[in-house]
Amino acid sequence: MIGLELTGYIALVVLIAANVYYPARMIARAFFNDAREVEAFFNKYLGLHMYLNFFGLVIVAIHGHSAEERNVVLQLAMLLTILMAAVGFVMYQKAQKEQGRDTNLYHAQQIMFFAWFISVLVGHAIL
Repeated sequence: MIGLELTGYIALVVLIAANVYYPARMIARAFFNDAREVEAFFNKYLGLHMYLNFFGLVIVAIHGHSAEERNVVLQLAMLLTILMAAVGFVMYQKAQKEQGRDTNLYHAQQIMFFAWFISVLVGHAIL
C-alpha cells in the first residue's frame, strides 16, 4: 500500500494543479478579456479541472482512510471535499447542458473552498 505521507503529498499536488484553474482564469479575464484562444484553453482546462478534482478526491479518501489519527476537523474537511466534488459536478453538468453558470452555486463553492482549506490546515496542525 502507498504510504500515508505519499498519498497526502500526491493529493496536495493534484488538488493544487486542479484548483489553480479559478485564479488563473480570473487573471486571464483581467488581461485577455476578448482572446478566443484563452477562452478555448480554459474550456479545455475545465475538463482537466474536473478529472483532477475527482482523482484528488479518491486520493484524499485513501489518505484519510489509511490514517491512524483523525479528528473532527479533518472529518469536516473530508465532508467538505465530498460536497465540493458533488457541487462542482452539478455545476459542470449545468454548463454542459447550456444552462449557464449558477452564480449561487459558484459563490457557495468559493466559500466551501476556503472553509475546506482552513479545516485541512487546522486539522493537520492539531495532529
